[in-house]
Amino acid sequence: MKNYFRSNFNAKMAFLAILALGIGSPALNQAVKINFVVEGLNAQKVKIIGMIGTNNFLVDSFFTDSSGSKIFTQDKEMPGGLYYFVFEESRFFQFLLDKDQEFSMTTRKDDLVSSMVVTGSQDNDLFYQNLKFEEKFKTDLDRKEAEIAGSMVNSKQRKKLEAQKDSLIQSRVDHIRSFKTNYPESFFTVFKIAGQNPDLNYPKKPDGSLDTAAQVYQYRQDYWNGVDLQDERLLRTPVLSNKLKTYITKITDQKPDSVIKSAEYVISRCRNNKEIFKFVLNWVALEYQKPAIMGMDAVFVHFILKYWTPEIAFWSNQEEIKNLRRDAGFREVSMLGKTGQDIICTGLDGTPRRLYDLPGPVRILYMWSYTCSHCKERSPVLREVFDQWNAKGLQVYSLCLDDDETKWKATVAEYRMEPYTNVIDPKYSSGYYKKFHVDVTPELYVFDKDWKIVSKDLHPNQIGSTLEELLGITRENK
Repeated sequence: MKNYFRSNFNAKMAFLAILALGIGSPALNQAVKINFVVEGLNAQKVKIIGMIGTNNFLVDSFFTDSSGSKIFTQDKEMPGGLYYFVFEESRFFQFLLDKDQEFSMTTRKDDLVSSMVVTGSQDNDLFYQNLKFEEKFKTDLDRKEAEIAGSMVNSKQRKKLEAQKDSLIQSRVDHIRSFKTNYPESFFTVFKIAGQNPDLNYPKKPDGSLDTAAQVYQYRQDYWNGVDLQDERLLRTPVLSNKLKTYITKITDQKPDSVIKSAEYVISRCRNNKEIFKFVLNWVALEYQKPAIMGMDAVFVHFILKYWTPEIAFWSNQEEIKNLRRDAGFREVSMLGKTGQDIICTGLDGTPRRLYDLPGPVRILYMWSYTCSHCKERSPVLREVFDQWNAKGLQVYSLCLDDDETKWKATVAEYRMEPYTNVIDPKYSSGYYKKFHVDVTPELYVFDKDWKIVSKDLHPNQIGSTLEELLGITRENK
């Protein structure tokens, strides 16, 4: 595979670096003072780990004394969010930070959660009350499910056990709701309620059957209830990132228009918080820069061209914005549904050969490199497809992206490409790179009789169903 992405912008690393910088709110003149005690830990290095979404970063570190104790202090307040004390490589416990950052956490090394005692922090007291509740709830639920699955349980007993299980689940719902009733201003409550999924409704059709479409619609409508998308503290927990991923990739139909609509809804609700706005935009753009589903790069194109301007994308420098917009612009002209543009390149005999001269009704633009290992693997497969479909109207315009004509011609023969329209453009005079997006080779576009792009980014062995549809061929009369 050869990379032809011409931008110097490494999207993934740059996006993640963006999120790791400038994450804090303006510091207040309040000291952090956390009395850390882990009985049985002895002298040990402890790391404090923070997070942005699901990405972790080192905040600070300290060494405990021989009793596993340390009073950790800082001169300035730390940004609100969820943090970890990590020690002995993989052992850790979590804590919440909000405005009150002077408290004590005491526990035992061999039983971190159940033994935790918090003083001076309502958020963390509630946090560990809830963790202890959840541990007991899971144990009770597992036991009840095992009883229900027991081979000696009759139908009457099973019905009774199912009712007990439902009551147990309802007790958890009531437990979580109690925080909102009793501690509405607590950051723990904000954090916990934001992480819950909406209740599932069961709307019925006129015939009494479940209306699944209405159910999904209502679930999507209720999904962000109870989540303040202006609350920057949630950015420093996994809640916002996990909910965003579920909302965009799981409960939104994976079609460009649907994803764009859902993402724009979230953006509209967080627009007034610069850090959350930045996070959401970067997450969506990165998620769809190289999507697994064909055509979903239209989402990337939409958000880059709309938001990556010097006025809006305050976190990006001019060079990054320029490169991203150029990449999106190249993608935009060759997205699914667009009309493929004509190119003229040099043929094997040295004469100009036009893409538009290929007869229909189906054409493929195949862009490859003689140094590309994937091209060596896939080119023989494309030849098999061509042999199968050429009599039905398939033509291939095979464009080599390298510049050595001797090696090109030798590889054309090696890959048995002679029946194609083989061309090369070592001086880029056709401007193909502006008309058809190609980041890695081989790149493949399929056009219909009107030169509309109907498929792209395919492995040659995936072309068959597209050709059947374009040519109106069923498997029975194939």
